[in-house]
Amino acid sequence: MFDITFTGTRTGMTKEQTSSLFRHLSHLLKKKGGIHFHHGGCRGADRQAHGVATMVSIPITVHPGDTSQSVFFQDRACKVEAVQPYLERNWNMVKTATLVIACPSSYLEELRSGTWATIRYARKQKKELWIILPDGTTAKERR
Repeated sequence: MFDITFTGTRTGMTKEQTSSLFRHLSHLLKKKGGIHFHHGGCRGADRQAHGVATMVSIPITVHPGDTSQSVFFQDRACKVEAVQPYLERNWNMVKTATLVIACPSSYLEELRSGTWATIRYARKQKKELWIILPDGTTAKERR
């Protein structure tokens, strides 16, 4: 199984990020087959990414955080994991990932950002990481 963990902001993705994610997921599905998509179930980018994964028929698992903002997709997801504190949840999603795809709202790394914290953790765990920037370009880091 090829597990993709997605991280993005509650402000959502740009049109360019959404289009790029669609292209990447479509290509990976054709190339690899057995893909599974994981996200945190928050408003914004998770909601958009959920829609993209659904459009390309990739099974989804939601990993809700421990606030009411994380219950958005539980009725439509293939599988819903137990609620966890955000940081622990993000770390667990990264640990199980084959590939981490991140859609930050900024081009430069931010210290007080859950998306950038997840990117830093993916690097620390030596995970393959694709950062889709706001203009839709993708920086691919292979560890």
